[in-house]
Amino acid sequence: MNEGKPASFASVDEAMKEAAAFAVADAAAEGLVLDYSWSSVQQLEAAFDRLFDEKQQPGLLGRLIGKKPPASRRSTRYAYAYGGYLAEVVRRRHAGEWGRHSRMQPEQEKLTFTTGAGIEMWPHERIMKRALNGPEDNLYDYLCALDRMISERSHGA
Repeated sequence: MNEGKPASFASVDEAMKEAAAFAVADAAAEGLVLDYSWSSVQQLEAAFDRLFDEKQQPGLLGRLIGKKPPASRRSTRYAYAYGGYLAEVVRRRHAGEWGRHSRMQPEQEKLTFTTGAGIEMWPHERIMKRALNGPEDNLYDYLCALDRMISERSHGA
């Protein structure tokens, strides 16, 4: 996520993988290891907890909770980066792909990650909700619920 000239990507998938890689590097700069494992989302959630509870502004994800409105360009970039990371965690466990349209709102362009089981998700929006609402929008709980839904679909439950 270059702050200068916009990058050119062959696909939405490629762009979001690059965004996820940016989140990994950003987290590493703050001493947090994100390795695309399910358990790494617990670490990410713990970072959000510290920020929300302590109202810290600098450092990891503070850019989402900072004094500027959450819809600022910078916070949106970070939401897409960390949302890309969440989707990549899901992709590595269940497959899936990014697209520009949702089956739920086909008439409008909406960046959507669709799991291999056909479940649509908007992880960048989930990141913003977590930053704004706190623990009630827990990221790890969200992924666990998604995991159960995918498993139920896959096994015909």
